[in-house]
Amino acid sequence: MVNLSDNQMLERLKDFPKHELSSEQKGRTVEMIRSFKTQKPKRQYNFQRFRAAAAVVLILIMVPILYLSTTKNDQKTHQSSNTASREKVPNAITFSAVENKDGKNNISGNLVGIPNKIGISGPKEWIAEDDRSVAKIMVLLWNKNKKVHKGNLLIEGTHVKSGLTEQLASVPLTAGIYGSDAHGITGFKPFSKAGIWNLAFKIDGKNIGEFSIEVKEPYVKIGSSTLMLSTQDVQAGEFKDVLLEVEGENLPNKINVELFNPETGASPSNFPFVKIDDYIKTDGKKISLYEGNLIFERSGNWRISALKQSNLLVIHKLGDRK
Repeated sequence: MVNLSDNQMLERLKDFPKHELSSEQKGRTVEMIRSFKTQKPKRQYNFQRFRAAAAVVLILIMVPILYLSTTKNDQKTHQSSNTASREKVPNAITFSAVENKDGKNNISGNLVGIPNKIGISGPKEWIAEDDRSVAKIMVLLWNKNKKVHKGNLLIEGTHVKSGLTEQLASVPLTAGIYGSDAHGITGFKPFSKAGIWNLAFKIDGKNIGEFSIEVKEPYVKIGSSTLMLSTQDVQAGEFKDVLLEVEGENLPNKINVELFNPETGASPSNFPFVKIDDYIKTDGKKISLYEGNLIFERSGNWRISALKQSNLLVIHKLGDRK
């Protein structure tokens, strides 16, 4: 078809035959036009909005699932790393260091640690919150290459269950004794918690060895007196030669320790403790040391008293805490 301009199109239209619509035809035509204008288009779905809404719902469902899955994996990783770290730290071994000097053997006494590597002279038992057991610690170090350790030895303790890490001591090292390559004398900061502690030994930031020890629960407190018996070890039965440390002046030569079980209502039992020593602590406090026997007839809740002071004490069944 030939392209025509607007004017040419109008001229061409004039050549078409002319027809006149009747009134009825005009009316129908108008009605048809009106009905076409008012007719509502069919509703069309917006697929883009649908896809976006579906994506949002999917995200809301998947995010909590992914979060919980990640949290569980992190917990498993943390637990496995803790387990692995525990496995890497050996338990302390009790041993003695011997040095032959002028034909005589000098024996260090009991040490705990790793033979021919690290040894510390400690108490018979480590007690939480107690400064007596850690007041004086000797550290002996050995080196495979016989190279003398120099500088300061930093000792850190990590409580395995809680992850708490504390600096226990900083020890200036000197020449070795008892066949060791270096040694130092120090005191530990009291252990703040009972449980397994990993002890790490470092020189100039380098870890030269570590081992674990068990720290027992604190001693039994009776006011200003301390029964030298860990609450962890208090069970039904008899305890002989128990030490009682009492702070104060002008104390009697004998003290009665009273045990009463309110569950039975029986009369209190009295146990005499006899003074065996007096001494003054480094902070100037005067201490008297007593010794005696105790019998806990049964497990349960007891009241223990001395010098008009008392405390509640839980007695465990035999074998429960061992």
